[in-house]
Amino acid sequence: MTEGNVFVFSLVLALGISFTAYGVSQYLVTDLGTLGGPSSYARAINMHGEVAGYSNTLDGNNHAFLWLPEAAYGLMEEMNDLGPLPGYLDSFASGVNSSGEVAGKSEFGITSTAVSWQGPTGYELDRLGGELCVAEDININARIVGYSEMPDIEEVHAVYWEENGTIHDLGLGKAYGINSNNEIVGRRNDRVFLWLPAGSYGLPAGMNDLGTLLGYGWSVAEDINDLGQITGTANGGLAGSPNRVFLWLPEPAYGLSAGMNDLTGLNMIASAYSVNNLGQVVGEFEDKEDNHELHAFLWEEGGLYDINDLIPYNPDWKISSAEDINDLGQVVGCGINPEGQTHAVLLTPLVPLMNLQIELIETGATHLSWEGKLDRIYEVYIGDAPDQPGETPIWFLADALPGVDGQMMWADTGGATWLHPGNPLVRKRFYLVSER
Repeated sequence: MTEGNVFVFSLVLALGISFTAYGVSQYLVTDLGTLGGPSSYARAINMHGEVAGYSNTLDGNNHAFLWLPEAAYGLMEEMNDLGPLPGYLDSFASGVNSSGEVAGKSEFGITSTAVSWQGPTGYELDRLGGELCVAEDININARIVGYSEMPDIEEVHAVYWEENGTIHDLGLGKAYGINSNNEIVGRRNDRVFLWLPAGSYGLPAGMNDLGTLLGYGWSVAEDINDLGQITGTANGGLAGSPNRVFLWLPEPAYGLSAGMNDLTGLNMIASAYSVNNLGQVVGEFEDKEDNHELHAFLWEEGGLYDINDLIPYNPDWKISSAEDINDLGQVVGCGINPEGQTHAVLLTPLVPLMNLQIELIETGATHLSWEGKLDRIYEVYIGDAPDQPGETPIWFLADALPGVDGQMMWADTGGATWLHPGNPLVRKRFYLVSER
C-alpha cells in the first residue's frame, strides 16, 4: 500500500501546543462517515489523501467506497459508493494508488471476484478458475496483487495482474502487498515470501522464502515499501499464542538489524498492516488495560505508541485499528465515535507553523502567514486556547504567496484574514496545521 517519494518532515505543534510525552506527532481525527449503514472501515490511503475501504449500506450489505478530499475521477468530494459488480451483493476495497485506481473484490455467498475500479466503474479481473479470487493491493504502475483459487483442487495461488489485466500465477500462497518497484510480498506455507521481478537486496529474481520471525510457527507479510522493508504479523501457531509484529529489513536501519525484527513489546499481542517509506509501521494491538479492546498503534524509530494517546483534540474517539499510512504520515483505519459507532477515520498529523507572523489588519481582523512548502496544501485550525474552551473552531485552506529568499509564505484564501469577535489577544489563540 506504500508508494511515493522518500522525504522527511517534522511533526510538531506550535503556539502553545506542546509535544506529546513521546515527542512524536499528534493527530486530528476526520470521521469519513458511512454509506448509510452504521459502520465503515478504511483500508488504504494514497499520497493525495484519497481513502479506500468499505461501508455498511441501508440495506445491510457492504459496499466498497472511495473517499475523496475533493472531486476527481468523475466522483464527488465525499464517500463515494463504488458498489458491487452486477450479480454480486457485497464489495470491499483494499488498495488505492495515486491515480485513484482502486483494487478489491465483489462477493456473493462463497463466490468472490477480484475487481479494479476506475472512477465509478468496476472491472472484473481474470481468475485462475476457482470460486475464490481477491485483489488486495495496487501500485503506482496499476499492477494489482492478490490470490485466486485453482480449478478443481482446493489450492489458492498468489497472483498479480498487469495493467492490461493479464493474470500471472506466482504459485501456492497469497499476495498482500506490492511496492512501486513491482516487488510483491505475502504468505506461502506459513512463511513470508518476497517475489522480485529482478534480483535485489542480495536475493535472486523470482520467489524468495524469508522464513518466519525467530521462534514463531508462522508469519505473514502485509506490506512492503519502496526500500524493500517488509512488515507483517507472526504467531506461535498454537491456540492462544500471541500475535507479534515484525519488520524485515534488507539492511540495518532505525537502530535495527538486517532481517526479521520483533517490534512488539513484552507480552503484547499485535498485528501490523502497513509500512511507509519513512519506516513508520501501523496496525492494532490488544490493550490489556482497556478490557483487552483493540487499539491502533504507530511504530517508528524509538518505540511503539498507542495512537489514542496522540489525539488530544478528539478525546471522545477510540481508534481501534490503523490499516495504512502514507509518506505524509496520514493514517487510515477505523474508530469508535462518541455515539459508539465504528466509522472509517483519517488521522492527519499536525505540522509546525514555521516563522508564524500575526498582524492585526483592523478591528476584528487578523492576517496570518508562515513558511511552508510549494507542493503542499495546508489546512489551519483556529480556536480558543485549550484552557479557554468556548468558541467553535474554524478551518481554512492556505494558498502560496511569494516569499523571500526562495522561501514561501502562506496565508488563508478567505481574503488573507481571519475575523474574530471583539478584540481578543490573538496570541492566546492556538493554531493547528495539517499538511497534505
